[in-house]
Amino acid sequence: MYFIGQTRFSLYIPKSVAWNVSNFTEEEYITHLFSDERMAVRAKIFAEISVPLMAKMKKDFNYHHIVSYSSILPAKWKAMLCELAKKYPFLYLCEVDSHKENPIYSILKDKPNGPVAFFRLDDDDLLTVDYLSNLEKYNAPAYKNMAVSFGKGIIGLYENNNYTDFRDVVQKYPSMGQAYIGYWQDNSLELPPFYSHHDLDQNIPVIVDSINIMYLQTYHKQQDTNYRFSKDTQSNLMMAELAKYPRSKTTTKLENYFPILKENIEYFFEKKESYFKLKDKNIAQRNNVYPIEKGYKKDIFECEYTIELPEKFVSPKAILISFSFDKDVEVSSGLIFSSYKNIGWFKYLSTANGVASGMLSFILKEPAKITRIEITLWDERFKSAFIKDITIL
Repeated sequence: MYFIGQTRFSLYIPKSVAWNVSNFTEEEYITHLFSDERMAVRAKIFAEISVPLMAKMKKDFNYHHIVSYSSILPAKWKAMLCELAKKYPFLYLCEVDSHKENPIYSILKDKPNGPVAFFRLDDDDLLTVDYLSNLEKYNAPAYKNMAVSFGKGIIGLYENNNYTDFRDVVQKYPSMGQAYIGYWQDNSLELPPFYSHHDLDQNIPVIVDSINIMYLQTYHKQQDTNYRFSKDTQSNLMMAELAKYPRSKTTTKLENYFPILKENIEYFFEKKESYFKLKDKNIAQRNNVYPIEKGYKKDIFECEYTIELPEKFVSPKAILISFSFDKDVEVSSGLIFSSYKNIGWFKYLSTANGVASGMLSFILKEPAKITRIEITLWDERFKSAFIKDITIL
């Protein structure tokens, strides 16, 4: 049984999608691709976090990881890759311009017959230390010519040389750790063709496993999707995207999955500050107002809530939560505006089995303070409720 991963380390690919979208000339694109500002982030994540995690996930598996790079990669980054390969022998360096043979063949040549799982990983994303252990059960002849997609993961914000935010996510066919199952027999490799991860299931059968966290997708300012924007705009875009996903809540699990990030994970949970918090409140009337006296101006808000109701009804509009601000505001996304002045900007909270629980986020066009929130028992079948927790971040 063989496991082979591949990372294209800032690989120069003429006429790639990234190049075409950039509108750069060839010279401009190469300058951007290998700029110190762009490369430093990737090199640090790959060398100091991603590869050490790979070493831990290798365990006793027959695992090699191809690192593909261009001959025009600056010398200092080539030297870094060579030092990594000395320290971690499972790395297989491949200078694509001069290496004409498929590196998978180079690794497997003259090896015994057996199933092969091949996967790719970007140079700024991570896999958990349990990734191969979870992939193992699918690396079998029965799944030959199929793909494996692990949907559950973490989105991590990387800034100032640290991961500072962690969000839970389940995605459809994410690229991180997406694997292809094949077979090596008599010095011949059979693998399914590679397709875009977005529409993978329209081309080959896909096994979807979203039981456990398998990857960390990194958000950072040097991502190629952000280069066209100012630094302030980059930051706002990333924070708005992060706000779509709930914050990770379990320290121990995250540390077990990504032990190299232990200090970052602990700091994330310790530094968590709330804008407003409401706990253990019984409500027995329809409208309930809670002023916020120490608010401050922000443009991105997140609200985590758990509200218990004595009735076990299912209701998509059990509760209405509305927000008042210190000035007239426009909300870009996340809330609905009511024509009733006593409601304003609001969102319905659904309930099932007597609990309304989840996270909502909203973005203002300009920063403002929240001055109060109002909880309304909108579905008239509910006469009371217990606010276990409402936290605005």
